[in-house]
Amino acid sequence: MNKLIAVISIVFLSISASAQSDPIMFTGKLISTPTAAADCGTLAIAAVYEFEVTMIGDQSYTATNIPVVIKCPELLGVDFFKVGANYKMELFDSNGGTSYSIVNDAVLANYTLSHNYWAGDIVRR
Repeated sequence: MNKLIAVISIVFLSISASAQSDPIMFTGKLISTPTAAADCGTLAIAAVYEFEVTMIGDQSYTATNIPVVIKCPELLGVDFFKVGANYKMELFDSNGGTSYSIVNDAVLANYTLSHNYWAGDIVRR
């Protein structure tokens, strides 16, 4: 029985890990925040924040600014996101398989991206 549980756990972790791409390291200055965003609760909510690129590990990204989709941003604290502050984060080209409602997805239309950039771990510097 323990072997069966171990095998199931390994398979589940492999599936979970493959649902998200390798992280792309990013640093940038926050230039735009959503005017209003709903909080996560019964719905999975995400919002688009725009950053000025300081450094990005994706060599194919050459634009000056980048939109980043942040899942449940309110969980980072009321004053975490400040325009003009610098942030370091992991970016992913997928959301990890969970469906999120992006409250201000119209911002993404201003960019010609082949995929959205989703934030992982975020640190304000």
